[in-house]
Amino acid sequence: MKIKKMLAGILACTVIGAVWQCSFFSNITSVSAEENTEDFIDEEPAEVFTYGVFTYEISDLFDKTIAITGCDKAAEGVIDIPDKIDGLPVTKVNSGTFKDCLKITEINVPESIESLSISIQSIKSENVSLLEAINVDENNEYYCSEDGILFTKDKTQLKYYPPAHTGDTYVIPDSVNEIMGAFRFNRYLKSVTIPSSVESTGTVSFFGCTSLESVDIAYGVKSISFMSFMNCTSLKEITIPGSVEEINDASFCGCSSLEKLVIEDGVKIINNDAEDLYGGTFEGCTKLKEITVPESVEFIGKNVFEDTEWEKNLPDGMNYINNIAYRFKGEYTGDKEFVLRDGTAAVAGGAFKNVSGIETIVFPESVKELNYFATIYCPDLKSVKILNPDCVLYCIFVDDNTFPDVDYTSLFHGNVFSWRNSDAHTYALENDCNFIALDDDSVKGDVNGDGEISAADLVMLRKWVSNTGKLADTDAADVDENGAIDIFDFCALRKILIG
Repeated sequence: MKIKKMLAGILACTVIGAVWQCSFFSNITSVSAEENTEDFIDEEPAEVFTYGVFTYEISDLFDKTIAITGCDKAAEGVIDIPDKIDGLPVTKVNSGTFKDCLKITEINVPESIESLSISIQSIKSENVSLLEAINVDENNEYYCSEDGILFTKDKTQLKYYPPAHTGDTYVIPDSVNEIMGAFRFNRYLKSVTIPSSVESTGTVSFFGCTSLESVDIAYGVKSISFMSFMNCTSLKEITIPGSVEEINDASFCGCSSLEKLVIEDGVKIINNDAEDLYGGTFEGCTKLKEITVPESVEFIGKNVFEDTEWEKNLPDGMNYINNIAYRFKGEYTGDKEFVLRDGTAAVAGGAFKNVSGIETIVFPESVKELNYFATIYCPDLKSVKILNPDCVLYCIFVDDNTFPDVDYTSLFHGNVFSWRNSDAHTYALENDCNFIALDDDSVKGDVNGDGEISAADLVMLRKWVSNTGKLADTDAADVDENGAIDIFDFCALRKILIG
């Protein structure tokens, strides 16, 4: 079923991420924006040789070529990549070759290079690179450079804008459609213009650009990518155009000078990751106090505005952003059953984070979807009531201490009140929940709610009676209709099955 298929990958990533216990400020796993899949082909390690400051490998193919694999970290000044070594052409510079070569100021790329990956600093590095320019031979068929900035030959990809490249303003050429990771750690850039030709701002593209104050994102850009502007500590305001469909998690995390956020009509998702291990979209933007969110936004993820001035000033109770239940603040003193207000269209991830005293949440008919990013985080939750029979339910995550030693979110396994043959009913069947039907046409004995009475129903009822399982349909389980579900119902169902 779709829940199982979708959750397999999510849960695997969640467990791994939780075990690592990543902190979005101090312990970020390195992300390489220019890794080539060919670097990961499973084959025997090649013999490594040395040439000057470089290490290299020779390919096993008929036309032998050389791949540069590393560079001495002590290398400094201007570095020339050789075009040949012992008569063999140098055609490739592997990812990680110049990692932590912080004293290099220029890199000269020869005509022979066909595959080139330059990345000086990992995103967890606190060191400063002196690289100012990358210069490509004009006869190279695959790459070119302009003012020390590296592009593919056709200028559709801006590959690398060096960390020490000077100049405080840059307009990305209209020919460019990809900038992934290109500007990270540049310390001089103050203003950048991203044209409509760029579909996505790219993973970690402006990560740690601490002087960046202004970003002009043209209408036409479709996605603000993972960690795009994370730790741009001088950025003061940002406008997200309506062409953007999703603003991904951690994209502006740690922008500590950000004061004003305008999201234009058309944007649909803010923070679409189930487990934001690197921080919420605007988490840590401590000065952010003015936000504009349009009604086009259909979902808001977990911790999106965590540790912002805007969130700190929210009143007690359930706070809504338009028709989205965003966050309950303060101590809950109401009934054990919490009813979301009519008109609620969605529930943000973490809306009930650490709210004690709520045992049942009622989702009104206006809620059309509970997607797999909606983490409830309600510690006392025992039941959910989903009143819309057509509500699309992918899953419900709660912290039920399945793994008490790790910060791990797990699936809800309590009571599900909803309609037969709905997504909620399917969820209950697949996740060991007690299903209580809101409609009254239950078939006595159809304990698992699959539309027929079979041995599978008898097995489920036996597990319930022996306290080792749950029921998919409590009404159908009361086979003898005496108001209780017990061993007598098991016997009655067994009689039905054997005629």
